[in-house]
Amino acid sequence: MADVKVSARVKHLIGMRERAVAASAVTDRERVLSKLRGWMDEAEPSDSVKVRAAELLGKSANLFATDITVSDKRDSGNVAAEIEAMLLAANESAEPNTDTSTEVH
Repeated sequence: MADVKVSARVKHLIGMRERAVAASAVTDRERVLSKLRGWMDEAEPSDSVKVRAAELLGKSANLFATDITVSDKRDSGNVAAEIEAMLLAANESAEPNTDTSTEVH
């Protein structure tokens, strides 16, 4: 866009639209969660709706996530050395005191 004012206005309008979309998504999320909480609390114990509402609420809060990402940059040799050092330290601290002197301090 050749005109600086037009270009700035277009960028401003695009930014406003993106903020409106984000606000709408947050509002929709809050509305859905509010409805699910209400149904979960107000349904009869025998209602499957209550269980389903609790399930959907848990999913929305990512309570059932099973994806675990582990990123470790160490190689197996370093890990083995660390484990060996930990085991040696644990063995040294677990060994009983072999000092048999009867000297009282």
